[in-house]
Amino acid sequence: MRFKDDLQKEIYYRSQIDYCYWMIQEISQHKGEMQSPLETMIDEATGFSKAKIKEQIDNAIYLMKVIIRCKPKCLAKYDVTNDKKFLAELQKLKRA
Repeated sequence: MRFKDDLQKEIYYRSQIDYCYWMIQEISQHKGEMQSPLETMIDEATGFSKAKIKEQIDNAIYLMKVIIRCKPKCLAKYDVTNDKKFLAELQKLKRA
């Protein structure tokens, strides 16, 4: 992607990072929502809950990869060490 100046580049990458963190927060909030006992039993019986969790993990992995790719491109050169650790944990969850 081509930018006219550094400010435009910085705004683009920071907005990408902020959006990804916001989406990860949304995923984690929806994970904690309470369901009725009947909904829980139906989800477990059909395997829907496992598929839903797998989809959420896949989405979070994608978002973390975008964050890791965008942070070094910002002028501030953010550290991605903790993000890489979190990505590794998500990938372990996916394999489990």
